[in-house]
Amino acid sequence: MSIHQFSGGTIQKSNDFILRITFDVEDDISIEHLKEIRVIRESIFGDNYYCSLIDVRKDFMGISAEAKKYVAKNPSINKFRIAEALLDKNLGQKLGVDLYIRLFKPKRVSKVFLMEDKANKWLEKEYKKFKT
Repeated sequence: MSIHQFSGGTIQKSNDFILRITFDVEDDISIEHLKEIRVIRESIFGDNYYCSLIDVRKDFMGISAEAKKYVAKNPSINKFRIAEALLDKNLGQKLGVDLYIRLFKPKRVSKVFLMEDKANKWLEKEYKKFKT
């Protein structure tokens, strides 16, 4: 599968329904990053449903307040996304992202994982549940 570069990292289609986003920025994830991701996602999946696997295991990475609101509530992002799995590096980071999910209540189901294989299995389960 081809890898797409954006200013905050890389994006690739992992399988027929998973969009894998890897951030490699050392600063906060910005709304500009998210807008770039949206354009690439639309070029890959068009108007088809998909799941996101977001790798945020890079040290000292956060997300700006503006970007948090944008990703949680933006209809152009949430229209076709079924589920979102976030990959974290350690338990402390995982707790921080869990708190973000509780506070901003994304429109789609989101879950945090420390292991990529478990995240992929969960996304497959959510995709199958959505399709039935």
